[in-house]
This record gives sequence, structure tokens and C-alpha cells, in this order.
Amino acid sequence: MSVHEAVLHDLESLPQSVRDSALAVAALSLAAGLDNGYAKGSEAAAVARELRNHMVDLLSNVPSQEDEVGQIVKNRAARLAANSPST
Repeated sequence: MSVHEAVLHDLESLPQSVRDSALAVAALSLAAGLDNGYAKGSEAAAVARELRNHMVDLLSNVPSQEDEVGQIVKNRAARLAANSPST
């Protein structure tokens, strides 16, 4: 499996908004560069580190399920409050 294919595989599990980000496109570009051998030796290691940093940043941009559940709870509470009679 190529680095580019591996990055694509990792991106598949992320929300579309994250996959469509500039950071994702940059990660794919770095991966393609590694596969095509444009960097050698220590340069390749630097590109690989940068790719790793991009992937960490991408994963940190993914909303957690707790965030989604918390938002649902807040929305429900707001609806209940709006529909409850004033006392």
C-alpha cells in the first residue's frame, strides 16, 4: 500500500467537512510526494513528520460524539424550556 492510499484510507473515516479541508489536501500532497520520491534521506523524514503533524491536526478537528450528544441535549432542553408554561 502506498502512503497516499494509506492517507486516503485514514481520511475515509473522517467527516466530509474534514476530508474536504485544505489540511487534508495538503496531507494527500505530502503523501504523494513521499510515494514519488521527491524527498530523500533526512528530507523524506521531515516530510513524513509534517504528514504526521497534518494527520494529527486533522483528527483534532473531528467533532467528538460527546460534542454531538451534548448539542442534542442542549437543543432538547431549549425546546422543552420554550414549550413549558410560565409559572
